Amino acid sequence: MPSAPLRILFVAFLCVAALIGLVVREGMARASGQEVMLAMAGVDPRSLLHGHYVIVQLQENIASEEPCPPTLLRDDAAEPAWVALAPRNAHFSVAGVAGARAEAEQLGPLAARGSAWCFKPEPFDGQPERAGFIQTQLGIERFHIDQAQAQRIERLLGEQTPDQAPRIFAIVSIGSSDGRARLKGLQIDGERLMLDWL
Repeated sequence: MPSAPLRILFVAFLCVAALIGLVVREGMARASGQEVMLAMAGVDPRSLLHGHYVIVQLQENIASEEPCPPTLLRDDAAEPAWVALAPRNAHFSVAGVAGARAEAEQLGPLAARGSAWCFKPEPFDGQPERAGFIQTQLGIERFHIDQAQAQRIERLLGEQTPDQAPRIFAIVSIGSSDGRARLKGLQIDGERLMLDWL
């Protein structure tokens, strides 16, 4: 029977091998998925930067005269597990949500696991309608980068206004088999910052 130190080394080797296998498998899934770009927005300034990363908040603005997609009504947002995505200009936009992948693919050509909500402010006291937005959660939360770059990106996100075209996008890979979203990088004013270490 092997000694205790040998058993510990063997278990450690198995853990390292499993971790390497996981990283390689995720890297292959990231590389083989369909790449899409999704608009990003800034977050509450009190929680902008907690380290060397940018908080990824997927959010697209919708014009005041543009209605929310019917399947994105706020009351129904808790149930769906699939987000339908469709091309819109140079990026992808949320076309709707559904409880099953096949249903989501009827709303848009690409379906990803996640959820989305549409917020459309109601006009009041004769004021004109205001622009709304669609917020999406695909399980992507952070983009790790050096602190100076992270602060620059967060500043640019904070400067974006609803009436401007988005300047910052998350570059996301949608897995063809599992529908999972995996972050590949960010695009800032046409410049791509990729997660090359994966």
